Amino acid sequence: MNLITILQAIPEQPLQMIEKYGFTAVALVSVALFVVFLVKFILKRQKKQDEKIDEIINKLLCQQITPTQEKLDDFAETANKIQILIYHMLMEFKADRISIYEYHNGGKTISGVDFKKCSNTYEAVDLQIEPMVKQYQNLPLSTNTFWYKLILDKKPIEIADSSLVEDNTMRNLLKTNYINSYYSRLLLDYDCRAIGFITIEYYNSTVTLTEAQKQVFSDTVIQISGLISNKD
Repeated sequence: MNLITILQAIPEQPLQMIEKYGFTAVALVSVALFVVFLVKFILKRQKKQDEKIDEIINKLLCQQITPTQEKLDDFAETANKIQILIYHMLMEFKADRISIYEYHNGGKTISGVDFKKCSNTYEAVDLQIEPMVKQYQNLPLSTNTFWYKLILDKKPIEIADSSLVEDNTMRNLLKTNYINSYYSRLLLDYDCRAIGFITIEYYNSTVTLTEAQKQVFSDTVIQISGLISNKD
């Protein structure tokens, strides 16, 4: 059976319907093709948009890494400056140990007194002195009478000769730690809030700091306070 035979076998009415609605069928096919094209175009554009968004996100992530690295570099530079300052003071004052402690875990007791802990963050020692920075971490101020007195009174502690200290507890604490002379001052931020303290200790002799040395001590405390405040 060939094509002509098939067409002749089709009733007249369906053929008329094809002639009548042929344009509509073509239009529907065209619309369908257009829809397919539009869908492909939208998907392609969406893919490009997604890629663009991913690119932007990656750039933002890279930008976030850069300041973090810069902050780490700044922190290391600050730590180096602080270490240089206390080593310079160690040599100039001929001290045995200079230590910096920073406060953390703030809070107040029911009587309104600051309750803090402290950690030894920087240390400079004479060649014959054993470093102790690792042992002095996360300690309550109550463990050391001088630490607590310093933040409570907010006044420098200057002890040229430990044997002349009248308070038995304080004198025994100095003796137990083999400290002959002891000097300590608070480190304050820009709002005059205590952020830590610095100590100078002598084990082999008693030393009375001169007025000039005390001024150097005060100036160095201001510099260190500023550096610690800025690193945060």
